[in-house]
Amino acid sequence: MEYRKKFGTYDFPDQFLEIELEDIDVALYAPPSEKTEENFSNITVSYRENPYRQMEHKIFKNAILKQLKEKEKLFVDPQLSGFGKFVGKGIPMYQFEIKESNGVVTRQCYLVGEKRHCLFQETTYEADPVMDQALENAVASFQWGE
Repeated sequence: MEYRKKFGTYDFPDQFLEIELEDIDVALYAPPSEKTEENFSNITVSYRENPYRQMEHKIFKNAILKQLKEKEKLFVDPQLSGFGKFVGKGIPMYQFEIKESNGVVTRQCYLVGEKRHCLFQETTYEADPVMDQALENAVASFQWGE
């Protein structure tokens, strides 16, 4: 199913539920069975402006890495990894994965635009290929709004 937001469009599987979080500018997506759990696997999508031009995406990446390193103490024995590539119509994307010793995995995909970025963040509490595939498809389908 295609979702249209002011900042762009992206796809999630039809069976996923969208939950708009009113107090913050974030949309949350989860399979229906996950909605009732206290700690449920989910993918959030958020949009932010930033001071970096799209061609400065490597500087943006370094700024995000610095933030992640500063927040390492918030995670349980974290292992951080990441990579970058271009998706869709040449959009720079950086993915960072944080694996905690308690089994929680957080994957952050930053899509970099002109002085803006969109963050797709997946949080899972056990291995979940359905969630992983949903994140990959959403990121691959993303297009900036004008």
